[in-house]
Amino acid sequence: MGGYLQMKTEAWWKLCKAVISGLLITAVSFIGFKYLLPPLFPFILALVIASFIRPASLWCKKKLGIGAKPISVIMILLILTLLCTLFWFTGSRLIKECGEFLVNLSENSGSRDNPLYKLSDMGKRLREKLPIPEGEDSLDLYKIVTDLIKNGASSLSSSLAASAGGFIKKLPSAFFAVAVCFIALFYLTLDFDGAAAAIRDFLPGDTGDKLISGYRRLSHALGKYLRAYFIIMLVTFAELYLGLIILRVEYSLLFAVVIALVDFLPLLGVGTVLIPWGVGAFLLGNYSLGTGLLIIYAVICVVRQFIEPKIVGDFIGTHPIIALAGVYVGLKLFGLAGMIAAPIILYLVKALRSDDTEKT
Repeated sequence: MGGYLQMKTEAWWKLCKAVISGLLITAVSFIGFKYLLPPLFPFILALVIASFIRPASLWCKKKLGIGAKPISVIMILLILTLLCTLFWFTGSRLIKECGEFLVNLSENSGSRDNPLYKLSDMGKRLREKLPIPEGEDSLDLYKIVTDLIKNGASSLSSSLAASAGGFIKKLPSAFFAVAVCFIALFYLTLDFDGAAAAIRDFLPGDTGDKLISGYRRLSHALGKYLRAYFIIMLVTFAELYLGLIILRVEYSLLFAVVIALVDFLPLLGVGTVLIPWGVGAFLLGNYSLGTGLLIIYAVICVVRQFIEPKIVGDFIGTHPIIALAGVYVGLKLFGLAGMIAAPIILYLVKALRSDDTEKT
């Protein structure tokens, strides 16, 4: 009896410690996101980019025998050029497809090529196949969606007009933040060890050493997480884009980007979009499109089963209830950004605790 009570007490104590730890993490995350992240964001972004550039510059220095400063400058310029080129071509194509899609929505409302007409026709054909009662109150999908878009367009135009002045006022601050980020990136890439030593000397006692040690552990875990899931997201996007092009789906780049972003969101995946889309295509008699979409989904799942263990490595997942709670709390406190950041924070806490356990 005494042993049973002791086990129950230990279990409750562990539960209390877990709840207290969760509350502390939530409080620290709230303070960090609300008060510390905005002023420190340029430096954090520079630190993240420098963490990726520095290993490559050290490797080039060792292999080519060139000084650290020229290599660092070349690496910064090369990466920025590649990023700008990628964003320019991808962004211009994406903006073009978005523009054509919106123009197609607003014009030629009665045309069969109009997406709203296709959506309305899909609803009517589904209504014929499914046991939905007919009558005056039956679903008029075209009218509903058209009214929604008209109301959304009017509210969007008014909100854009209201926020245009505030956006213009924030432009100088944004340009200044970008300039600070580039300067910080240059200094961190050139002399990372010197910057770390300066921070260590600036803080009292062994606080600097603890901060540098914590940063190295945190950056290692975060870099591993972001690198792994960026590669997975890129592979998923490539599979989606290629598959939609083969199926001759209109606005393939736009749909591939949207589905890849949905896949990146917690608790969701490509199946959230591809499975209903494929089933709807089958119900409407478009068997080639439905089969193709389900094949794309199957290929993505199979490829991910092979590459995820190799890319992620020893990634330790969290229990679904903890992940769900983290996502919900993050969404309620910080919106979409908190929803996306919650799994990353949970992973970092898990990774740091695993490091402590291995050391002890």
